[in-house]
Amino acid sequence: MSDEYTCPKCKERISAKDLKADKDGSGWICVTCYNNQHKKPVRTSMPTTKVFTGSDAAFVQPPTRKTIQRQTSLEKEIKYYCTSCKYKFPKKFEYTGRCPYCDKPTVRKEVSSNELLKEIDDLID
Repeated sequence: MSDEYTCPKCKERISAKDLKADKDGSGWICVTCYNNQHKKPVRTSMPTTKVFTGSDAAFVQPPTRKTIQRQTSLEKEIKYYCTSCKYKFPKKFEYTGRCPYCDKPTVRKEVSSNELLKEIDDLID
């Protein structure tokens, strides 16, 4: 049993993963024809990003949500809080601006208890 089918609308050979229900419910069509029927595009299982190496182009799968989450979790977030309204928010960089909630210049870096204890130990030694 093959996992490739022919779209009845455009006669394109497609993977079974890329089959979508026809808008009128008459059968299965490819993602391209489906997107032509609907306003909101649907992702295909086929890669869409081109990476050019030399004279020929190779296709690469675009990053997934998990990959993006893993990359952002590797970047350390710095936690801040506002002394006026107590609003807490993270940033991935040093922040010296105003509170994004109350717009007052009373933003401080949030320090964990372990960091405070380490500072005290350093002062005592």
